[in-house]
Amino acid sequence: MNPVQYVDADGLQCPNCGSDDIMGYAIEEYGLTSANRPCECGECGAEWTEEFELSGYSNLILRDDNGEEIVP
Repeated sequence: MNPVQYVDADGLQCPNCGSDDIMGYAIEEYGLTSANRPCECGECGAEWTEEFELSGYSNLILRDDNGEEIVP
């Protein structure tokens, strides 16, 4: 499985054997806009690093001085 296929599978399969018996460990910050997470397959023992990058934001809520939500 190549990296594009791994993303298409939502990172839920081992890139080596395709098993769903995988474990993702604590996410480690890697710079201001990216992070990495070490992963391991319980089936074949493969180890790899998932890569995450900031792609934007959503669900912005603005509040006034009283804590009331501001509707744009």
